Amino acid sequence: MANDITLIKSFSLNPNRLSIYNTLVRPLSNGNYEKVKDNNKSTVQRLDNIYKEGHDTKKRFHNFELSENARKNMISKINWLYFLAKPKHVKTYSGKEIYNFKINFITLTLPSKQKHTTAEITNTCFNQFLTEVRERLGLQNYVWRLEFQKNGNVHYHIVSDVYIDFFLCQKIWNRCINKLGYVDEYQKKHSKMSIHDYCAEYSNNGNVDFITLKKRYTKGISLNWNSPNSVDVISVSNGKKIAFYISKYFSKKGKSGTQFNKLDNENNSMGMRLWFCSRSLSKMKKISDFVPAFEIDLLSLVKTAKDLFVVIHDYCTSFFYSFSELENKAKAIIYRLLKDYSIQQGYEPAI
Repeated sequence: MANDITLIKSFSLNPNRLSIYNTLVRPLSNGNYEKVKDNNKSTVQRLDNIYKEGHDTKKRFHNFELSENARKNMISKINWLYFLAKPKHVKTYSGKEIYNFKINFITLTLPSKQKHTTAEITNTCFNQFLTEVRERLGLQNYVWRLEFQKNGNVHYHIVSDVYIDFFLCQKIWNRCINKLGYVDEYQKKHSKMSIHDYCAEYSNNGNVDFITLKKRYTKGISLNWNSPNSVDVISVSNGKKIAFYISKYFSKKGKSGTQFNKLDNENNSMGMRLWFCSRSLSKMKKISDFVPAFEIDLLSLVKTAKDLFVVIHDYCTSFFYSFSELENKAKAIIYRLLKDYSIQQGYEPAI
């Protein structure tokens, strides 16, 4: 019966957020509930207002901007990646030891002016880089995002739970982008430079001192300008750092003055992805259930976090927490819940 329909408190939980909201349900004779679809006219009207011409299902060009939902989804996947990553002790090519390594933040750039569409660079170079890292280093859990520098060049941010050494990363990426001649172009330009030319190009309006520039110039000559510094690799081992780097690389809502490359347009970039995650992470969403049917008082556990941040929406209340700041008992219970969920989804962190 329609008048049996009622609202019941529900929750969703992931590694950094608990949300409490009401769900429209119909009680069943066995004491359980079934969800009821909200087919009211206000929902249809909201869609009409969004599209202005009724339910337009035509695929729209992203104009190189992430939607708010895509941005939130991407950040959620990174939080899952970090939460599930196993701490590791790794040693770099240079002999430096990193304790409790969990994830890498990698940035891949072009060392010379972009001369191909971003779609071609992604398909020819970036996809090749990912393929090689998968095959050689066992990359299986990752998130990447495509962005543009102020000069219009594309660059890629990748976060993964596999340690990738800077020098190996640089070697693979430079070989991949030189399929389109970007290292050759860099070498051609820099082999003609004097030390004065180099300083004028890279002094950053005097913010980089001469001694540093001279060392870089000398190193470039010794390598015959064949190994441009086209990558940045940052190792992350704690929750505060992950929050910082997510904010720095993945949380940007707009282009903030940056331009996409003038070679790119709607015709050659319509289906191009701006971000992507591995299949393993695509399965990782959230634990959800009706509050009365769940035996654990999750809200009380989450409220033990020292840095709890509460956001009240019209439709739900979200409690953002740092897992590392939970009390030990709460931490153990929530960890077990999230870990069991990941096992059910078939997720396997890198060893």
